[in-house]
Amino acid sequence: TPRRDRLVVEYNTSTNPTFEGAVRDTSGRGLDGVLYGGASYDAMEKALGFDGTNDYILTGNLGNSAGAYVNSGSFWIKADNMSANMIILQIGKGADVSTKRFQVNLETTGQITFGINGSNSRFQSGITTGSWFHFAYSYDGGVNGASSTSYKLYINGVSKAISSGSASPNTLNLDADAILVIGSDHLASGQFLDGAISQFKLYDTVLTAEDVKTLYQMGRCDEGHHVVNFSKTRVGIGLGDGEAPQAALDVRGDIHATGSLNPVAG
Repeated sequence: TPRRDRLVVEYNTSTNPTFEGAVRDTSGRGLDGVLYGGASYDAMEKALGFDGTNDYILTGNLGNSAGAYVNSGSFWIKADNMSANMIILQIGKGADVSTKRFQVNLETTGQITFGINGSNSRFQSGITTGSWFHFAYSYDGGVNGASSTSYKLYINGVSKAISSGSASPNTLNLDADAILVIGSDHLASGQFLDGAISQFKLYDTVLTAEDVKTLYQMGRCDEGHHVVNFSKTRVGIGLGDGEAPQAALDVRGDIHATGSLNPVAG
């Protein structure tokens, strides 16, 4: 996983991450999410499912400082229905007032809107119902609006261009220690997601196009397909959930190998 040191929340759905009404965070920060309204793990899909009526996942206290919270996200999404605008995720706290909310919406047309209460930036995504798409975004802490360069959206590893937005831009001004909600807003009052999300990752940094490509190529159900580029990330084998490797290759336990070890010159 690229930029693992900057992960804030990670819900690894390769195996069932839920326990006692919660979903386990494997980022190492211990930010387990609480399942509400019937949100659950689908073992066949290897994903977290939302029925569009009252389901969401709430994660408390991201530990952010107040202000324009730089963040990025990576996950796979499948929309079962897009008959109404749906909230994919929201970061906020307290009253729903101007500049105090960061929100990502999937609109009925398949467009993606990044909203700071009072302004937005909109992208044509190409997302349709019934299929899985890799979704990645970044926000660098700048202004919102029709000509904003502060947002990047990538679908299946491909960068998407901004199509429209608010004429009067705004800058995010989150309260400190905001909460994350997946599938609804932070007041759980509507626009519920109807679909599924897997391999959810939230970062406190801007992901590069190369980071996004790596995340996309890792795949949805088998992260990496057993192939790892060691020049791009640290790798841990035999580590516990949420335990980060301390070296380029960190192996815990015995190693049994057959064949030759061939050092590469240079």
